[in-house]
Amino acid sequence: WHGKLVPELLDDEIVTGARYYNGAFVGIEKNSIGYGVVASVKDKYQNLYVREVHDKLGNSITKEYGWRTTAKGSGAKKKMIQDLSDYINQGLIQVNHLGSMEKLRRFKRHPDGSLAAPSGGFDDCVIGLAGALQMHMHESIGTGNIFRNELREGTKEYFRLLKEEQWPEHDQEDRE
Repeated sequence: WHGKLVPELLDDEIVTGARYYNGAFVGIEKNSIGYGVVASVKDKYQNLYVREVHDKLGNSITKEYGWRTTAKGSGAKKKMIQDLSDYINQGLIQVNHLGSMEKLRRFKRHPDGSLAAPSGGFDDCVIGLAGALQMHMHESIGTGNIFRNELREGTKEYFRLLKEEQWPEHDQEDRE
């Protein structure tokens, strides 16, 4: 599913979708409205991406739900996109959805150095895929009772279904 919802409805849609997909592992980008969405979802659903954050001195560790791409000077978005590019070019990720392939093709570095879709375009699929890859690469410490092998098997099954075009009913319009 993809689309636009007001923040007040987004948390319920995320939880509903995650439950529909058998308790799916959920990672929420927490830029802008994402902070409120993460706060609401974590009260309703447990299988969320969580990472350990070390303070600057390395003295304390806190858990942070979700992931950010906008931290000034962090290079997070650049690294995410580079990793995604590497995985696609090495054949480690195969994208079968024509709409997503087109968004990947149009995604670019702008003259100001920013990485995004062209003006008026959307990069939600690109950033979502790059974020999912980062969560896979860096293994969330998680909050639910998820076993990493089960997550990987579920991911393999999802991509097998995509390859065989056995799409969930509500994704049919995305294929066209």
